[in-house]
Amino acid sequence: MIDDNRWMPALGPAAEGTVRLFCLPYAGGGASIYRQWSRLLSHHVSAVPLRLPGREMRILDAPIDTLDRMLDALVAVLRPHVHQPYAVFGHSMGALIAHELVQRLRAEGVALPVLLGVSGRQAPHIPNPAGWESVRGVSDARFIEILARINAATETVLANPALYELLLPTLRADFNLCEDYQSRAPRPLPMPIVAFGGMHDPSVSLQAVADWSRHTTAGFSMNAIDGDHFFINSHAAQVCQALEQSLFERRAVSCAGLSRDAEAASSNA
Repeated sequence: MIDDNRWMPALGPAAEGTVRLFCLPYAGGGASIYRQWSRLLSHHVSAVPLRLPGREMRILDAPIDTLDRMLDALVAVLRPHVHQPYAVFGHSMGALIAHELVQRLRAEGVALPVLLGVSGRQAPHIPNPAGWESVRGVSDARFIEILARINAATETVLANPALYELLLPTLRADFNLCEDYQSRAPRPLPMPIVAFGGMHDPSVSLQAVADWSRHTTAGFSMNAIDGDHFFINSHAAQVCQALEQSLFERRAVSCAGLSRDAEAASSNA
C-alpha cells in the first residue's frame, strides 16, 4: 500500500474546481524546493510536491536510479489521485520524469493531466550536449568537479562535506537516471506544454527548451527567465504566475468547448 504522506507531504483534500499541480524536483532536490508555491499560487491551484526516495525525511530510503523503476513507483502513487483535474510540473531531471510519466499514464489508459510544465531541461528528442561527461563510475572528487562545472548542485552542498556525503548516493542515482535516458523521436501529447528556460543557464539553451513545442498537439508556450539553471528557486513567483495563467487559459478553452457542445445539443433537441 502506498504511503501518501511519504510521497506527497502536502497532499490534502482538494476543493471542487481546484487543480492539483504535482511537482517533481531537480537532481538531489526534495519537496521543499516547492515549499513557497502554496502561497504564490491562488486557491484555484493546489501545489503537491513529490518527495522522491533518498532525500529529506526519506533520506534513509534507497534512491531510485532507473527511469523505469521511477515511473512504476510514480504511476502507483498518482493513480488514486487523478479523478479530478490535475497538472504535472518538473524542473531539470524533474522535467524529464514528468514527460515520461505522462507518456506512461497515456500508455496505461490513466486520466491525463490538463497541462504539462517543463523547466530547465532540453526537449526529449535532443541528446545530451557533446561535452556531457558520464558520471557513472567516476571518483567522488571527479563527481564534485562535474557538478560544479554544470551547475547541478548548490554551492551549499558542495561546500559542506558532511551534507555532500549524505546526499552522494541520491545525487549519483539521479544522475544515473538522467544519463541512461535515450533521446527519441517526439511522441506528441494531447495536452498543452508550458516550458521555462534560464537565460543564463550554462547547461541548457533556450532553443533546446523551446523545442519542447514538438512534443504537444494542443498548444505550447515558452518562458525565458532571467536566471541561471536554478531560476526555479530565485524566480518562483514568475514561474507560478505563468503556470497559473496557462492553467486558466486551458480551463477557459475547455469551458468554451463545453458551452458550444451544450448549445449545439440544445439546438438539435
